[in-house]
Amino acid sequence: MSSIIRDSIKARAAITGTRIPVSGKIRPGTKAINNKAAQNPLAMDLFRKAQSGAISFKEAEKEIAEKTGIKFPFFPRNTRHFNVYAHDVEGGQMAVDTMLELYGEQREGDSERKLYRFPIVFPDANCVEDFFPNEFRVAQGPIKYHSSYGDDGVRRCLYLKPVDAAQNALRKKHLRREETVRGECIPGSCPEFGSGACRFNGTLHFYIPGVTGSAPFAMATGSAYAAEDIFQRLDEIVRICNGRIPKSDRQGNPIFYMTKVKKMRTYFDESGKEKHGEQWVPFVETTLQMSTVLMIEESKRLQLAAPTAAPAVSGMPTAWMPSSQLSEATGAFHQEVVDADGVIGQEQTAPGPIGGHSFEPPKIGAIETERVTEPTPSMWFTKLVEENQLGQSARDWAIAKFGDDWNSDDKLPNVLNELRSLLLARGAECCVAFLDLCTVLYVNDIPVRDVAMPYLVFKYGKGLTRDKQLLVAARMHVGEMLDSSGQKVALAHMQSHGAVAA
Repeated sequence: MSSIIRDSIKARAAITGTRIPVSGKIRPGTKAINNKAAQNPLAMDLFRKAQSGAISFKEAEKEIAEKTGIKFPFFPRNTRHFNVYAHDVEGGQMAVDTMLELYGEQREGDSERKLYRFPIVFPDANCVEDFFPNEFRVAQGPIKYHSSYGDDGVRRCLYLKPVDAAQNALRKKHLRREETVRGECIPGSCPEFGSGACRFNGTLHFYIPGVTGSAPFAMATGSAYAAEDIFQRLDEIVRICNGRIPKSDRQGNPIFYMTKVKKMRTYFDESGKEKHGEQWVPFVETTLQMSTVLMIEESKRLQLAAPTAAPAVSGMPTAWMPSSQLSEATGAFHQEVVDADGVIGQEQTAPGPIGGHSFEPPKIGAIETERVTEPTPSMWFTKLVEENQLGQSARDWAIAKFGDDWNSDDKLPNVLNELRSLLLARGAECCVAFLDLCTVLYVNDIPVRDVAMPYLVFKYGKGLTRDKQLLVAARMHVGEMLDSSGQKVALAHMQSHGAVAA
């Protein structure tokens, strides 16, 4: 079994045994009564009280053992929903009713509303362990082993050595017992874990929007599989978000939801026998678009400013431009402008070569000064790409939009003209990101002007095509949709949302 927390994490302070105050408990499962106890009227009556929340299962179990002699009358039962009891929460039955009213669902087969999914907000913390303490522990036996993380981030197995008679006498002087390191904690090769004596315990702390409480709610889980997945997801988000766990989106909506999914895991049945099968385990969903978060954090780190100087766009022979772009009166050429939707729109006049660059081919010999090598369209394209550091993005875009023969004599002038227009409209840095986005769309036969841009502008805002970070985020978003849903579903999704935006 793999580690709950990867051992390559940065050095962190070992988690202390200090308990986090809580406003109540959310239980991933519940308790069921075994056959023997079910035949006893008193035991059944106490079990029903525990189910209603009037008393705790622990209290009911204790009273059943005292009055009937039946030990361990209950056993854990996996449920698809979460369970909240009045005796477990600060506000009692009122808090339970509030949760069910806000987030409860009555699905097929349910006689009442149940808690299947609800939003959560994590407390401020420097690392995930602060609100998700966890350990492996042996609860019974002469030596109670438990796991703990050291300053180096490695999980180790610790224990207190048994005390002999002579040492027991010394304990009257209140000598402190120091824990001994048994070795690195590796559940997969641990005999105690293999026999079921050592079990995982983790407690996730969070607030629930709309539910009052002076402290976070807690949800304990004994599923190492569920905890490992939750921890790794949250740890990655904290790392990306510069050591912080986000609370809400820009509109103030929660971005984390607690729900359940089916996973293969080891569990114990009514008789205590270990089994392996599918169980409903807790799962933390997020509405975060990690690609956008990455871009925002990168923007903050680099503190990028909008370009103030005109891009270095080389001049181009006017003979290669369509006649509609030439000014007969002044000899100046017209430059097409790319609108916010990413397509070429209204023209405006541009006074000659931008940036003062022109192509000056080498002269052949001192005597033949009048004989000058005529620059070819291919040479102009290379110069444009190199000066603006467009790299492979420009060539990929040209192939995707104009075809494999994009560099033919009849197509290359149009390629050059449109590329120059894009550079003028948004600068070299944004141009690279925009070309990459368009390439993905063209390759997957998604119309840029009529489908993709209305959808993406609706999603990211009107400044999309002039913001490098948003363009990169949009490209990654489109790629994720195509990977997960395929071209047809992605196209239909864009069409429907684009129509709503329009």
